[in-house]
Amino acid sequence: MSSKSHIPYSVRASRHGNPLAKRLFQIAEEKKSNVVLSADVTTTKELLDLADRLGPYITVLKTHIDILTDLTPSTLSSLSSLATKHRFLLFEDRKFVDIGSTVQKQYHGGSLRISEWAHIVNCAMLAGPGIVDALAQTASSPAFQTAYGAEGRALLILAEMTSQGSMATGAHTELSVRAARKHRGFVLGFVATRALDVSVLKNVEEWGNHNDLSSCWRWSFPAIKVHNSSVVTPRSHEFEGQPASQRNNELANSQSARKNMGNYGWHSWKMSEDSMEIVLLPT
Repeated sequence: MSSKSHIPYSVRASRHGNPLAKRLFQIAEEKKSNVVLSADVTTTKELLDLADRLGPYITVLKTHIDILTDLTPSTLSSLSSLATKHRFLLFEDRKFVDIGSTVQKQYHGGSLRISEWAHIVNCAMLAGPGIVDALAQTASSPAFQTAYGAEGRALLILAEMTSQGSMATGAHTELSVRAARKHRGFVLGFVATRALDVSVLKNVEEWGNHNDLSSCWRWSFPAIKVHNSSVVTPRSHEFEGQPASQRNNELANSQSARKNMGNYGWHSWKMSEDSMEIVLLPT
């Protein structure tokens, strides 16, 4: 019997009950790309330039919006416009971790106004399952659904981390899985270092041993086939050893790298015989 990972994304889109899951699968199938680009840049110009140049080749753009030194409302509206123009999702890697009432304000309010533009956010379970309850409660409110229901909003739970000495293991991971099952309509999946129900992969490094932030990952080409994953954040060998911002800028300026980026992950996924279901909780 064929692996579930090789069911066409178009078929998965038709079967899945989560609106954002459907959209993600549709984008992946349309673009023949499963690439998530991590845009860890510090200026609006860099962020928007990356989004515009690489947007046609990616499925998701992952941001750390609070590291921008010149963030304005115009930054966010322009980023949203580019996501619409190039058909990719926005994932704000905010890692909510506070008590429920606080994360509700951080998510749906505050200066970052994350819920207005980020299709996907994530959280850690250190404060307990109430954090997922709180975010799901906000997302299920009538006003929220009226504003964003059609477009879709979803949560990833940080079940495990790749940094050395991480405490996000064991009971923390089990708690994450239980919370996800409770809120299937809002929780899209996990960030993890192994298969849970499903996983989102972090820190895919094709050509090196580990990065300068003590990541535990060690990768070899092709990342997807070797590590049983179907959504990746690839780093081109053309720019090995460069800081992320410099590498992404040069990637954006390299026409051949832009064209090959989506093909890299897609063909590796298609060739793999053992890929597990990634990103989305099973229906």
